[in-house]
Amino acid sequence: MRWRLFDAVLQEIHEGDEIYFDITHSFRSIPFIVLIVLNYARLVKNATIGKIVYGIFEQLGSPQEVEKMPPEQRLVPIVDVTNMVTLLDWMNGVDSFLRAGDTSLILQLTMNQASPILEETKGRDEEA
Repeated sequence: MRWRLFDAVLQEIHEGDEIYFDITHSFRSIPFIVLIVLNYARLVKNATIGKIVYGIFEQLGSPQEVEKMPPEQRLVPIVDVTNMVTLLDWMNGVDSFLRAGDTSLILQLTMNQASPILEETKGRDEEA
């Protein structure tokens, strides 16, 4: 079942796709498997992750209670968990450094995060 899901999701991703994924109604291990598939697609299909989000649907109550609510009252916070992909990148960078002394990924990630701050503040950010 897991490999079929992996293959099914991967088949829908094409070279260079930007992926937006909502895990709100995912069942049990599906979000975990999807994160692995999306990371794999970044490596082999040059895909990018636009967003991974989760709507806190359970905040509304049971499915039976929600069904009775008018759609305009079914509003819940949406949590952006895309930063977990960045965490995977940092883990890969640390692994590269520890295994081979290669700091290139850590440097790239640092520049990706620092460049917008430096550009906006022209290097004069007291907190940076």
